[in-house]
Amino acid sequence: MTCLLCFKPIARLHIVLFRVVVLWRCLLSWSRLPVI
Repeated sequence: MTCLLCFKPIARLHIVLFRVVVLWRCLLSWSRLPVI
């Protein structure tokens, strides 16, 4: 049980980090478009 309780928050954190990275890349591509 303790392993599952520890794994769930870590899995959620990884999902959040993945979403942040995707959003950050989208923002970078957006910021590059007006410059070009």
